Amino acid sequence: MLRISKLADYATAIMHYIFEHPELAITAVQIATGTGIAVPTVRKVLELVVAAKLLNSTRGAHGGYELVDKGEDISLAHIIEAIDGPIAMVECALPGNHCNRKKDCNTKDHWHVVNHIVKGALSAVPLKHVMNTDHVRSVMSKIGKELL
Repeated sequence: MLRISKLADYATAIMHYIFEHPELAITAVQIATGTGIAVPTVRKVLELVVAAKLLNSTRGAHGGYELVDKGEDISLAHIIEAIDGPIAMVECALPGNHCNRKKDCNTKDHWHVVNHIVKGALSAVPLKHVMNTDHVRSVMSKIGKELL
């Protein structure tokens, strides 16, 4: 089965929660309370998304976490890659992969196309629309029509 990790799923919920509370820097405890995700898990996710430069972190009495550039350019793909690494349906679709079957493989070109479509779909869903089912359906419908 192809699926994103549970941590990437949590990261999506955490990032959307922060997006919905832009008025101030928000703490890990506030995020945990608001999302129902355990504080240690929230802290782990925050560390990864800060390292990926999707969030700014401020220490101190008025510290907390804020989206970089209000989250306008953050997509599902960015969040997933911050947690799980590069999106790849198969190992040979990873950048710099040196598969020993490369010259004899009859499926690699097909997997690269599929990988491009999946990553494109995830990239087409911005953080502000993550919880908007109609927008996600619209994106998927458009991608489906482009394939026909």
